[in-house]
Amino acid sequence: MLTQLRTPRAVLFDVGDTLLVEARFDLEAGIATVVSTHAEVSELAEAFREKVADCHSRLSEPLLAAWLRASVQELGHRSVESIEDTLWPAIVTLEPQPGIATVLSVLSRDGIPMGAVSNAAFSGRILEAELRRHGLAEYFRFVLTSADAQSRKPAVTLFNLAVAALRLRAADVWFVGDTLEEDIVGARDAGLQPVWFTPRPPEGLGVEAPIVRTWQDFAILLYTSVRAPAG
Repeated sequence: MLTQLRTPRAVLFDVGDTLLVEARFDLEAGIATVVSTHAEVSELAEAFREKVADCHSRLSEPLLAAWLRASVQELGHRSVESIEDTLWPAIVTLEPQPGIATVLSVLSRDGIPMGAVSNAAFSGRILEAELRRHGLAEYFRFVLTSADAQSRKPAVTLFNLAVAALRLRAADVWFVGDTLEEDIVGARDAGLQPVWFTPRPPEGLGVEAPIVRTWQDFAILLYTSVRAPAG
């Protein structure tokens, strides 16, 4: 693990499997809540997966609710927001990572601003509501998704938007995530300090970044970092 990092002026967090653990994801179950014909569900799910694969190959991200509204005639009278509100609880079950609430509380107490940045086919509005459901949304200045930005990690666009929202230099911001390519390499390429949250770190990382196995490890890393001189 690297030592003597500079204390961050802000911290950005990935959402899925970093802040929250994904316990369930069922695309078909979600689509079934907004279309009336059962036979359409599997066809739509397969078509969306193909759309996702194509977008991801170009590091872009479709918004599921908007795609469904454009694809299903019966949804034309509904807003994208209302479709998304129906889809989300039927598709996804998330639970907080053990210890994350304590870390966020300490960072907030110490005046370190935070944001959440996620690759997702849902809006930041939906992920913010999910964080609120777990009592975590109050800690974040914003929640930004790849569907909002139409660009997904590891492309630097999403990182740049988040840093701009903080009004800080990228070098002064830590990014904490669980995936090597999307989070760690992406954050490094955008000029942020990546921190890899992974309970089972692999051997031969090949990327210069600190690894934390638990949120207690993260707290130790934070409070052994070197504070920049005043001025």
